[in-house]
Amino acid sequence: MNGLSLIIPALNEAEGLRRVLGALEGLRPTLPIPVEVIVVDDGSSDRTAEVASTARVVVIKNPVNLGYGASLKRGLSRATHEWIGIIDADGSYDVGELGKLLARADSYDMVIGARRGKVYRGTFLKYPMRVVFHWLCTYVTGVKVPDVNSGFRLFRKELALQHVRVLCQGFSFTTSLTMLCLLEGKLVGFVPITYSQRIGTSKVRLFRDTLRSSQILLEVVLLYNPLKAFLVFGLVPLTIGLCALARAPWLAAVMAGIAFLIWSLGGIAVLLSRRNRS
Repeated sequence: MNGLSLIIPALNEAEGLRRVLGALEGLRPTLPIPVEVIVVDDGSSDRTAEVASTARVVVIKNPVNLGYGASLKRGLSRATHEWIGIIDADGSYDVGELGKLLARADSYDMVIGARRGKVYRGTFLKYPMRVVFHWLCTYVTGVKVPDVNSGFRLFRKELALQHVRVLCQGFSFTTSLTMLCLLEGKLVGFVPITYSQRIGTSKVRLFRDTLRSSQILLEVVLLYNPLKAFLVFGLVPLTIGLCALARAPWLAAVMAGIAFLIWSLGGIAVLLSRRNRS
């Protein structure tokens, strides 16, 4: 790695961005490579652009709010180095841990800062949803995924450019990038990092963004490994049939037939998927 382009998407994050850029400025002399910092102001209405313009960074201004993923894509198009880093502007990630990720980069195609701690686990409602979602990601990829959508990571620029058309425009950008890399057999490393309370108000909406992430997960698995999705779909009628076997054998037979049909469609989907990617 000869250099790193660090992209920071920011929407109304003036206070958090000031702290992140200050920490980066102090960290630069200790890093083994030059770091190009790119701040993408995603249509902010506060002083985000002003804060960015006073630092030694490249500033890209979106005239309107385009979304987290769209801002990262704009940063990618401006980046001059072959390795890309991303970090949120809200101060929730410790910039000082950038060195931990850089130390692992030579061995992987992407290095993800895996969050931990009470803040990451979140509320009583958020934590079970996070556990289920991570289990689904592990099931789909066959790899243990401790943090699928961390906003602090390093990756080769070519990885993102290969999939730039299908990567999500919103917060699911990181989820889709992680899943695509794992399903393509790329080397993805996870480094435990600390995660703190953000500065300012979160832009994430739990149910809306969970649904969008689930949609991305389904799209990716149907593209790369559709049989796993159809296996789950087929288990639903099969379970109903087994529960009804004693009292309604006819219903059990119907449900078994539906399950067989779904799994057959899954086999066809696998053939089509391989043909489309060949």
